[in-house]
Amino acid sequence: MDYCIDLSHDLNNSKIFIPPLLIQPIVDNAIIHGIVPSKNKGIIVISMDKQQNRLWVKVEDNGIGLEKSKKQKKKSKNNHQSMGNKILKERVTILNHNQREKIIFKIGNLNIKGVSSRTCTSLFIPFSTLQKLKPKSNPEPLIYEKN
Repeated sequence: MDYCIDLSHDLNNSKIFIPPLLIQPIVDNAIIHGIVPSKNKGIIVISMDKQQNRLWVKVEDNGIGLEKSKKQKKKSKNNHQSMGNKILKERVTILNHNQREKIIFKIGNLNIKGVSSRTCTSLFIPFSTLQKLKPKSNPEPLIYEKN
């Protein structure tokens, strides 16, 4: 599997604090439900950009897509209940409590040449929410640059 993290040049990554475990379940679902059942080499792209007064976090994968994943799950005799999206929605509900501007969570298929494949999941997080969730101390950002 390959991955890419694409941060917009407009973002100051040392000033943005994303609550822990907000993006992880999305990436986890992309791998487990999209890429693992696919016969192709997996690719995940995580991108972050400004959209008006929000941080737009987008996770795309080249997996089998939502519809095919749901069909495979129905055929499977495995009784595994995926909890990633449910937990994420609950977490967003908690973070949105008493907030004027709300976090928005969207998930959908990317259609390529009329074929529903790949999945795109988006979080639109108001900058006002990010400011309120910012830790009191300023931890050093973790930066990894491959030479």
